[in-house]
Amino acid sequence: MAAKLKLLKNCLLRLSAAVLALLILWSLQPKDLNKRVRFANGQWNGTRVWGDGQSRTEQMNGKEEGEARTSGLKSCFHLQEIKADGKELNHVFFLKVHKAGSTTVTNILYRFALTHDLNVALPRNGFQIAQRVSDWANRVQPLVPGTAGHYDILATHVVFNDTAAKQWLPRDTKYVAIVRQPFEQFVSAFYYYRDLFHIKRLQMVPGDDPIQTILFNLEKWDAELRGCGTMISNRMSCDFGVPFDQLRNSSFLQSYLNSLDRLFHLVMIAEFFNESLVLLKRTLSWSFKDILYINLSNKHKHRKYNLTPAQKENFRKTRLADFMLYEHFVRIFRQKVAAEGDNFADEVRSFNRVRTDVEEFCTGRGNGTNATRIIAASRYSPCFIVTSADCEFLSQDFRQLTSQNRQSMRKKGILL
Repeated sequence: MAAKLKLLKNCLLRLSAAVLALLILWSLQPKDLNKRVRFANGQWNGTRVWGDGQSRTEQMNGKEEGEARTSGLKSCFHLQEIKADGKELNHVFFLKVHKAGSTTVTNILYRFALTHDLNVALPRNGFQIAQRVSDWANRVQPLVPGTAGHYDILATHVVFNDTAAKQWLPRDTKYVAIVRQPFEQFVSAFYYYRDLFHIKRLQMVPGDDPIQTILFNLEKWDAELRGCGTMISNRMSCDFGVPFDQLRNSSFLQSYLNSLDRLFHLVMIAEFFNESLVLLKRTLSWSFKDILYINLSNKHKHRKYNLTPAQKENFRKTRLADFMLYEHFVRIFRQKVAAEGDNFADEVRSFNRVRTDVEEFCTGRGNGTNATRIIAASRYSPCFIVTSADCEFLSQDFRQLTSQNRQSMRKKGILL
């Protein structure tokens, strides 16, 4: 009951803020597109936001403040009606690869689904469809016959199986995934699944520094910890559907990677996360607001390691599949970025400014429910408004967003 009341409160908060913003904007007519302003905590903060997404602080008198505030709202209202180039795409399969920054991407997709009234493929119960088996199609919550017909987005943990994905998603679905540098993924996964999920085989590794324990005698511990179930041995390749008995077969792996190239429209790189998001935005014809995120403070911290050349070589041998996977898609990623043209780097910089601006607003805002920030249009994205309710929305985690999507679909009567 408490969870339902909290969910209802959040929904009402977002609705009231949105209605208030619309009422203010509706009363205004677009006039001057050159003056763009932003507000913090409902107060004029003496900063103009220009079309390049940069802000410049200026001293203004009272009359200028009033005119700028009105002009900024008019400008944004007018530009809200201008669609981005191309039709935004709503059908997405996202392979949620373990400990590779994938939860942030899933949250972006789940928020997009909620704001665009889309249907998300979810498990019959819980939060994950399948983490260890590739035949997972029957684990998806079925739809009421004669209602939706298909899901729009699938973005929770599954072992990649394009046949299963096609059973639930339309033919025009875009296939997206993410990978991370294998050693960094290994260390992150070890501490995360040992400390939060208490995997016994990870807890049995002795020493004050268990990573060094493993690296010191890698062959011994690799024999103990091999298998996708430990989450630390070629887990990314397991997520992509590589059979366990082929994880060290380089010829098979190269052939399999080539087949993945024909299926995936974009494989994001965790080390180039914002660049990956801009590529995702371009692939789906979305806007900056659609790919926004704020850094949540729940990341599991761990120390940095400097491996010796011998340790690097040994680690690579035992994680051959993950290294081939990562290096292959880094090459593809760089090719895609190069093909995007000279303005790609400028768009990434513009998105970085916008994302930082929104995060600072959300993390430093007051308690008032009328706090509003207007983000100026640029050549890459329309103007948009951020309210304190949007900040709450951006702060919700994977489980909250999963529950909201499930509740939304139940209200529509499409889930069996």
